[in-house]
Amino acid sequence: MVVEVLEPTIEIADERTRDSDRRALRTRPWFGRAVNVGIRVGHGRSMPRWRRGPPSASRLAVHLHDPVSGTQPAAARLVVDLQTAQGGFFGDRGIRRYAMSFTLALLRKRAVSAVLLNPNRPNHESIPTELRDAPEAAWSTVSTLRRLDAEGVGAYVMTSPFERTHPASSALPRYVVQSGMPIAVVLYDLIPEVIDVYPAELMAGYRARRELVKQVDMVLALSDQTRRDAIERLGIPPERVEVIGAGGSDFFRPPEPGDQPALLLAERLPAITKPFVLCVTGWSAHKNAEGLIDAWARLPRATRDSHQLVLTCRLPPEAGTAWIDRGRERGLRDGDLVVTDYVDDDVLRALYQQARLFVLPSLYEGFGLPVLEAALCGCPAVASNVSAVPEVLQWSPATFSPFDLDEMASVVERGLCDEEFRLQLRRVGEEAAGRHTWDRVADRTISACARLDDARTRRRIPQPRVALVGSFPPDGERASWSARFTEVLGGAVEVDFFDASDAEDGQEGRRRRHPLALLGRTFDPWSYDAIVYLVDEATPPAVLDAGRRYPGIVWFLVTPAECLDAHALASAARARLVPPDTVAPNGPAQLAPFARPTPMRTVSVDDLEGAAASLLELVRVTR
Repeated sequence: MVVEVLEPTIEIADERTRDSDRRALRTRPWFGRAVNVGIRVGHGRSMPRWRRGPPSASRLAVHLHDPVSGTQPAAARLVVDLQTAQGGFFGDRGIRRYAMSFTLALLRKRAVSAVLLNPNRPNHESIPTELRDAPEAAWSTVSTLRRLDAEGVGAYVMTSPFERTHPASSALPRYVVQSGMPIAVVLYDLIPEVIDVYPAELMAGYRARRELVKQVDMVLALSDQTRRDAIERLGIPPERVEVIGAGGSDFFRPPEPGDQPALLLAERLPAITKPFVLCVTGWSAHKNAEGLIDAWARLPRATRDSHQLVLTCRLPPEAGTAWIDRGRERGLRDGDLVVTDYVDDDVLRALYQQARLFVLPSLYEGFGLPVLEAALCGCPAVASNVSAVPEVLQWSPATFSPFDLDEMASVVERGLCDEEFRLQLRRVGEEAAGRHTWDRVADRTISACARLDDARTRRRIPQPRVALVGSFPPDGERASWSARFTEVLGGAVEVDFFDASDAEDGQEGRRRRHPLALLGRTFDPWSYDAIVYLVDEATPPAVLDAGRRYPGIVWFLVTPAECLDAHALASAARARLVPPDTVAPNGPAQLAPFARPTPMRTVSVDDLEGAAASLLELVRVTR
């Protein structure tokens, strides 16, 4: 995987459309501009497979009607952006786990019109069946968004506003901003504002994406601490920040009859040979795993001789044996410290179930979900007393200063050796598990977003956007034709030309021209209502490749028989434009056995007005 770091950009899709986008946003409170910024991840793959076919074939099935009255519940209109479930930058835990549980809770409340995934991203991680097969699931394309908007949806909820996307403009669809759809974001924490944990190349993107959070209609914070940070550090008005909290997955529970967590750990983690203290942590400095190692070394020798400290997280290659080496430097012996690296959920649950004590020593957390997961598994937990972590258990004796190693060691020792204290920790954990539920998170989210729906301004219907892909040499006849064709289209659609002739990015009158290489890298192909490929006998390979990667309308400028790869292009096309002397529409010569007929219109390139009318008709019927 190739990672290319972008300079921060403040745009919706490109510089040349920014003025029109700003005009569309003027009536929206708090929005001066829309922000799309991030890290481009070159994965070298086309759109991931979807069981219902490509985005052009997706039809959203909405099952949100009341079985008695037949009417849709008032709050059942959220559009949830769940692209973080596809994995990638934030990995397979934390934000991704929260976002999926959050979405499932809203689905159970029948509060969701659509769960959207990014067609530009591969699936780095498997998506749970109940999300993948949900009838509300769809690709985030402009055609999907137009359909949802026409049906009357409420807020657009970004479950991961700092997600790195490729292209960057797919983080927040242009249509959402231009249409005036209310936007809410889930804010987990503002760790980079508090602790220097990100490298400089990531901070540039972070700071730019932070502008998006500052301008959205509603911020849904995980904790009171995160809410305070949003107000004090980002300057967001208090009325635009609501605390929704977090919940624990039903997957995390005490052992049930038939479970054998001890046997599972013996098979998968044979280095664990004694009762142990567990810390689900991370390599980042704010997780303070090093502080816990140092505090562990300060425990009485007898306590350490009868227990092990187990650290579990996904480690980067540069981690090596750093934690083990640190333990040795602090006087720990071989076997005193176990570092597991990544473990799957079954092993993680078994660790929670078998641990004698769970410890979270973090310097900053937006919530502290591992503390709740431990409590759900019946494991006593202690944690640091900073940021949002104390909000989970809400019992000060279970906390310690992460900056005071002696205090940390003292609380850990008490959690291991003081049976009355351990009973109290279990009771506090049970109460926390009852407070922090996904049902409550969903209710708070629905309530907050309903306020946006009540206060929203009238929506706008953005103009259709069309990408014309072909070869347009600046001194050639095709360039002159494209300029005339743009004028004929007038203001009916927005048109971007993607040129395979190595022409530079630029604008000539109403015609915006970009190198074809930017389609899919800078410009989101699924943000266009249609991509039109101009094909003749000398079509460049790059155009043919784009046509296969992003199916659209194929415009044969000469008879298909004269065109390279005409059969493959026609088979994948959503519609076709052909010269007058072409065989009749959907004739037998054009269709393979069992192939699906596609709309086709006969046009002459010399009849610009007729060609424009036919193209606009196909844009309407295929989107």
